[in-house]
Amino acid sequence: MAQKLTSGPTRAQRCHGIKVATDGKSVFEAHGDAVVVRSAKTGEVVQYLRTLTKPKDPNQNAAAEAIRLKMRDAELRAHFDKVYKKPEGCDATHKSRWVVRQVAKYAIPEDHLSHVTSFAPHPTSTNLLLVATADHLLRIWDVSTGAVVETFTLDAPAVWMAASTVDPSLVVIVLNDTPRMERKLAFRLSHKQVHEGKRAAWTVNLHDLETTSWHMVAFNLTKGTIEQAICEGHHRPFFGAALQQRMSPKSPFVNAVAAIADHKLFVARIGVKNTGDEAPRNVVVSTFKHERRFTCVAMHPTKDEAVTGDSSGRMQVWHDLDSEAAVAPSKLHWHAHAVGCLAYSVDGTYVVSGGEEFVLVLWHLESGRRQHVPRLSAQLTSIAVRPDGAGYLVAGHDNSVLYYNHVTATHVWHACGLSRVGLSSAKTLINGRMALEPWANTLALQGTSLIGNVQLYHPLQDRVLSTVALTERNQVSRTFNEAPTRTYATQIAFSPATRTMATVTVTEGESALRFWTRKGDGSFAVNTDVDAPHGPDHTVTAMAAHDKLVVTADDQGEFRVWARGDGGVWGCQSLSQYRRASVGAVAFSDDGSLLAVAYGPLVTLWDPATNALRSVLAYPKDDVLDVAFTGASSPFLVARTASGVYVWSLLTLSIHWFYSLPVTTMSVLKGGESQLLLGVTTRQNKKLVGHLFVFALSSPTPTAIYRLPGVSIADACFYQGHILVMDTKSTVHAVGDAMLVSATPATLHEESQSIMQQLYGSWTTPEAAKTEAKADGKSADGIFQAPVHVLPPLRSLYRSFLDAMLTKSKELEVAATTSSKHVRRDEAVVPVAKRAKVQEEAPEDTYAALKRVFSHK
Repeated sequence: MAQKLTSGPTRAQRCHGIKVATDGKSVFEAHGDAVVVRSAKTGEVVQYLRTLTKPKDPNQNAAAEAIRLKMRDAELRAHFDKVYKKPEGCDATHKSRWVVRQVAKYAIPEDHLSHVTSFAPHPTSTNLLLVATADHLLRIWDVSTGAVVETFTLDAPAVWMAASTVDPSLVVIVLNDTPRMERKLAFRLSHKQVHEGKRAAWTVNLHDLETTSWHMVAFNLTKGTIEQAICEGHHRPFFGAALQQRMSPKSPFVNAVAAIADHKLFVARIGVKNTGDEAPRNVVVSTFKHERRFTCVAMHPTKDEAVTGDSSGRMQVWHDLDSEAAVAPSKLHWHAHAVGCLAYSVDGTYVVSGGEEFVLVLWHLESGRRQHVPRLSAQLTSIAVRPDGAGYLVAGHDNSVLYYNHVTATHVWHACGLSRVGLSSAKTLINGRMALEPWANTLALQGTSLIGNVQLYHPLQDRVLSTVALTERNQVSRTFNEAPTRTYATQIAFSPATRTMATVTVTEGESALRFWTRKGDGSFAVNTDVDAPHGPDHTVTAMAAHDKLVVTADDQGEFRVWARGDGGVWGCQSLSQYRRASVGAVAFSDDGSLLAVAYGPLVTLWDPATNALRSVLAYPKDDVLDVAFTGASSPFLVARTASGVYVWSLLTLSIHWFYSLPVTTMSVLKGGESQLLLGVTTRQNKKLVGHLFVFALSSPTPTAIYRLPGVSIADACFYQGHILVMDTKSTVHAVGDAMLVSATPATLHEESQSIMQQLYGSWTTPEAAKTEAKADGKSADGIFQAPVHVLPPLRSLYRSFLDAMLTKSKELEVAATTSSKHVRRDEAVVPVAKRAKVQEEAPEDTYAALKRVFSHK
């Protein structure tokens, strides 16, 4: 099994937004099957509310559900096929691929029954939270202990709810009837013939909530039952609602709910119900029509007033909603796109709005003045107001939460998770792999920013430690229906020795190579910027870095070696080409003496200092997709193809072993005993199953196999003694022993002591006892563990070789004594046999002895 490390809101959960506890100390946000509880003061995650019980499907008719899902996908394909606009120069293949991508955005995940569909703070206790899930259950959670206090069963999934603090027994809930209604419609459509008359129309709902048919009810929290219905909508998509809680002596109503559905605004005023009263609550519902589709709504904290936003970017302020006269709203307009979210201030004098423009707008209703908070990280999806009036909590589309204090005009804190969680990993993974940033041990992954950004993500803490903007410009939202200009990274590499990060970015077909220098505070600054590093008609396909060298390769077969000069500026040192074919992968050996460049089925070995071709490995028939050296003390090179993995021996320039398996990912753990990790995804009974294989490089027999049901593997790697897997939806999982990873502390302790160790970290030697136990004369075996191309000439090895081979008998009796299992290499005890010296001998006698040793058969 795999443990999910990455969390983030789904499409529907972004509509639910973030909510603040009544005491203002906690912030709640739905992330898949859990509710994340943050500290309102610091933004740190203090609790995850997640049930480990497998949900039960409340739908008993599996056949009808299968028909519904099949018809739903067919209607979505037909819709996108109709609205497709053919770009200039594109063929029918482009259209089919575009339609497939659009339909995939609305795919229902396999674990959707455990997803949180709505949540609300408890009306009387700040330590309790109401959470509804897709399996029709409503749970009351204790936030402090993370335990379920009580569970209720509803008639349908609750897509919105709010609890009344004025009437603690009242919870207003909106139930989603869409799946039930669509099952009936799908059954009728699948059994009717075309000539039987007019067929019922299927409503394609592209809103994230997908709530086409719904009804609002009053739920009694004390009894755990539904008291009465309030209002309903059929074929009128529900988009959101807001609850007003007030106690006015002039009105018999203590609560009011404003709900938006398509072009209609429903305002329901709800009266109080005394204990023991059998009569239903007094409910009055008013409806208001609008010429455009609504997108969001908020209610004034004290007045009979509501504000709505529509799809054109306009806002309407509805005054005197309880009057019998027709209501004519006043209008506010600044947004160029649909209004994404709204909120009133605590005293009701301000309205705060946001959307796709990356700007938070504060409106003073009486004067009409505006204040702008520009250049936010992503489009805004939700705004929550602190109960003490000390600022606003803003949720972004990039899985981030910002606390903005409008009094001091400061960003108090900004908490961010992996922004592309739930989206395709093809764009999240830069060059198809989880690149490891060596200084903070984070994963360098692509963000969602239009200007291009690299997120340095710590998977064990599920948070982004820092973000690197790839271009120095502001995000500009789209114009009309045109796609916005977007920059993204295609290649990335790190050089710990020079504290350098190298990236290749693409903006509207134009590429740029940038070298970044890491500062002491962990930020990155541009050192060198090279436009079109391989020319205007070439595309960079691979990149690698080592020490003061960075190599880039392109689709025309050229690879360029970039070197850091004495002034710290990077420049092109050399250019080479083996043949005119696209380069599939490049890699440096660990000592930097070899450079492997893959041309189709060939792996060429070069001297990066002189650009001399050393050798060509030419056995595989398939193109080499990935290549990696296996460590300074390992003489192997691993090449991945579509048909399997080849392990080459650089000592003999032959294949050491081959494993026939169409793996999609490969990773090498370098160290004392190098390991190879392979990943592949198969389909069993129409379900995806991921498989991981761990090998010791000396043998083609796997040392461990992991089976991951429901995980489609996009990439896998070794990480701090664990195995990490990213699936095709950009979710990171921990496998095997990493199941204990959630118990690790959030702060990583430093072990380094010296200045060099503080810069680059300390090497650790596991099993120090084994290192010292090689003092029996066989320590000479380590002389030949290095690759042949880095060994010095034989004549320079004779003295060290004899010192190790001709060990005195008394030194063989030295025992290795140590109680430490993990020590730093600079603290490891040097074996006595390696310090012992033999009597001096004449060079000619030594050469004769060596000759006899190597000629012995």
